[in-house]
Amino acid sequence: MRIIAGQHRGFILESPPGSTIRPTADRVRESVFNIIDHRFQGDYPAWPQARFLDLCCGTGAVGLEAASRGAREVLLVDHSDLAAKVVAKNMRRFSSAVRFVRGDVKAMPRTSQPFDYVFMDPPYTDFALMPALNALIRQGYIGPQTLVIVEQPKAMDPPQPLQAVFSVLEDRRYGSSRVFFLALLPPPEVIEPNTPTIESKND
Repeated sequence: MRIIAGQHRGFILESPPGSTIRPTADRVRESVFNIIDHRFQGDYPAWPQARFLDLCCGTGAVGLEAASRGAREVLLVDHSDLAAKVVAKNMRRFSSAVRFVRGDVKAMPRTSQPFDYVFMDPPYTDFALMPALNALIRQGYIGPQTLVIVEQPKAMDPPQPLQAVFSVLEDRRYGSSRVFFLALLPPPEVIEPNTPTIESKND
């Protein structure tokens, strides 16, 4: 597993053996960044202005790919001790623009500024996607100008509650994986009822 493009192109990333951490495959990662570069960077910030959040980051490969391509800020988040150890080794060549926080995606502290790109590759089992996304919205990480990218098993359709909150901009399949590119839907328009008026009568 390696960094695909940018300043650290070719840098070999550590990935522990076994299935405890399931990193995003190089092919999937390359495709995700190609789609961002060619489909979305007219609507979302170019890398030198971009803030990138990599959730359930595992090895940190996706966030570090963004950093290598010039993202001005990258935050990596995972709850596991193993991920913390692996990410610490993989971060060693990267600048202070990259930070790692060990924590629960659903219990992030509030932030004052949404990220431009949010990538989430949660465990394929026993993970409640919508509660996590709703928490990120409430805590300010996802805003109207955020591109959200979620990797899920190939057979999994977007949950119905997700489609009530997000617009699915792209839906791609790669081997056993499926990647959704999402944007927040605008809040429903509140239509004020017409206030009845009492017309004056001339006596």
